[in-house]
Amino acid sequence: MKKGKEKSSSSTSTATAIVESKSSDAAPLTKSTVVTTVSDSNNSSTSANTVKKRVTAVKNTVKSIWKPDYIQALHELVSITNTLVAHTFAFSKYIFLKELEEDLSFDLNDYIRKEFFVEVFLSLIVRNNRPGRLLVKTANYRSLVSKHKEAYCRSASYTPIVLVNAQQIALYECTKIQTAYLNNIKAHFGSRLRAILNKLCKTKELAADLRKDLKKNNVGKRAVNKALKEEVYGPYDQVKHAIEKKEIPDTTILNTFARKKVKAILQ
Repeated sequence: MKKGKEKSSSSTSTATAIVESKSSDAAPLTKSTVVTTVSDSNNSSTSANTVKKRVTAVKNTVKSIWKPDYIQALHELVSITNTLVAHTFAFSKYIFLKELEEDLSFDLNDYIRKEFFVEVFLSLIVRNNRPGRLLVKTANYRSLVSKHKEAYCRSASYTPIVLVNAQQIALYECTKIQTAYLNNIKAHFGSRLRAILNKLCKTKELAADLRKDLKKNNVGKRAVNKALKEEVYGPYDQVKHAIEKKEIPDTTILNTFARKKVKAILQ
């Protein structure tokens, strides 16, 4: 984030603006907005050191920056930030998958939070942690991130990069990351759960085998469809409706392994 200061022609007023750009020239994330705030001194008898300053954010594309000297630095900032955001998503997913491999009861609800994503984001830059007391939750987040960092960097061929004022940028970007995660869950949870249940119930395999056996016996199409509904799709629907009520389904379509997986999902 770069700061640019401009003084007005009057000696009794000062305007300060912060440039906040999070997009490329072609695709700004926010509408072009330019706001400056001017704070005047009380009167001519007031000393110059009493002039107050207020800071206002200016959101725009890099192309519209009013000081050309800042353009290259801002392009670099946007590029670095985009790289960090992409790796924050990827590293977070890596952590979640590895933890779920070890323990299906790993509670994602505790980690799909801005504070956790901030720790992931900051772990991807070159920084020295200051000594001091940490909140228990923060210490837990850092411990989990540290556990997987080396393996992730190795598998992703990633090297931590330098970024100044990273805390502010992390807070801003990780708020968006949390929102993206939650929106994605709301939009796709149902379809993904059904895909998992289909796999656990092996509906495709069961339907294919039953259809093949019935055709060998020259069973008519209507009778085949009826058998599929009764022996495959009906029991699958029972599983789906039971899980919607957070109940363990009582049906033979689930073997012991699949039943354990369903139980883990409901925990």
